[in-house]
Amino acid sequence: MPFYEVVAYSRAPQQSTEPSLNELGRIITLGGESSGAGGGLSWSRELCSDGFITVATSPEELIPAVATRMKNLRDNPIELYLFRDGVLRQRGPLISWQIEGNTLVLQARGLLYYLRYMVLTSDFSFDKDQAFIVEDMIDHHQNKDYGDFGLDASGITSHSVNRKRVYKKTELINVQKEIRDMSEADDGFDMDINPTTRAITLHNPQMGTDKSASVFLDARGMTDPNYAYSLAAGRFGTAASASGTSEDNAAKWNESIDTTTRNAFGLAYVTTHVLGATTFDEVKNYADQAVNLSKNPYFVPSRNYFPVVGATIDDFDQGDKVSFVFDPGFGEFTIAQDIKNINVSVSPDGNEKLNVEFV
Repeated sequence: MPFYEVVAYSRAPQQSTEPSLNELGRIITLGGESSGAGGGLSWSRELCSDGFITVATSPEELIPAVATRMKNLRDNPIELYLFRDGVLRQRGPLISWQIEGNTLVLQARGLLYYLRYMVLTSDFSFDKDQAFIVEDMIDHHQNKDYGDFGLDASGITSHSVNRKRVYKKTELINVQKEIRDMSEADDGFDMDINPTTRAITLHNPQMGTDKSASVFLDARGMTDPNYAYSLAAGRFGTAASASGTSEDNAAKWNESIDTTTRNAFGLAYVTTHVLGATTFDEVKNYADQAVNLSKNPYFVPSRNYFPVVGATIDDFDQGDKVSFVFDPGFGEFTIAQDIKNINVSVSPDGNEKLNVEFV
């Protein structure tokens, strides 16, 4: 079984450079040195988002260097590093803690969480590659005094996808929200960050590999076969209606229809709106992406899945397409979909459980 280790680091912001990070020591989870009791250790990696680390420990187990900083995280920020078999798998800021009886629960988020603290405080008019708009927005914040959280956007490369964007500081544009919105266009991207180097990568058009012919989440690992299949309005659709506003405040509208699913199910719309100044073609891209995401049934797989040979956390990652095979009692069938999020919880004896969410 895998060996887990959670380590705390102090983070000291610098006026004009990336923060200084220094190791404080290990966090011992409730289950023992390398594992957590029920809910004592869990972590996730999520497509286009930050993911998390949750650690349950005993307050008495905290080393003094960590305990002292915990009393005032505002002035003494901490980052948690999660290692699995010696490999850094998740890392990011400790944003909250709480006491539950005699247990101290620490909540950290992945490095991309820092984007949520960033806001555009200048006016911008972009007409350039979408990848470099993302880079400029991140650099805008990190070039400010004490604004550098150590995210490395310097390796972002061209997508050959041009976008026009006009931002006014009075619109109070949050960088994380705007990047996520831009990524959702049909010719958008998936965002990821390397926890070791802090380097941001934008995968165009998407991250991951099709592993549906080799990775099967099936009855071998299911202990609690609860799953749901839905065509609920607002989430499922065979067409999309999209709107936006141009730089001169003219309304823009377009739609996209998947004729195959429309002819089988009927015409069913979802809607989407493009933030910021946009164009007719860009609104069309958002409509295309919206129908591509909504034309598949919304499927929630079993919450508890034990890894088996060929389907462990080492065999697939967020963004990969895998096959989920199950029999609800009226015959076996298979759904192959892209993975949005993988949550991993660790039992007291070190065994892992997976919770997989599809795009």
